[in-house]
Amino acid sequence: MPAIWPVPFLRPARLKNEYRAALAQRDQARIAFEKTVTQAFGEVSSSLSAHQELAKAYENELISVGAYRESVQLSSVRYDSGLASYLEIIDAEIQMYPAELSSIIYDLGRKVALVNCIERWGR
Repeated sequence: MPAIWPVPFLRPARLKNEYRAALAQRDQARIAFEKTVTQAFGEVSSSLSAHQELAKAYENELISVGAYRESVQLSSVRYDSGLASYLEIIDAEIQMYPAELSSIIYDLGRKVALVNCIERWGR
């Protein structure tokens, strides 16, 4: 009668050890997966939060730009009416340009944050 196990007392222990090793590998894979998912959610949350904050700042800056544009327009009306010099228009424009630049920078940052989020996790 042929032997079922080549070495009867070693085969069951080896199977039990292989089973334990497989369980350990499964647990390691689960932990690695959970870590990756948690990290991904954190990065997406950070990107969306940055986008939201930059969008708020952009909206606020647009309000400032609108006020400065109105100032330039009023200076032009005063100049056309002969109540002010052209220097007043130039001064109003000089004050408006940094606000416009800031609004452009906020808008760019907002768009970059969104693109980074999509590029990183939107695949």
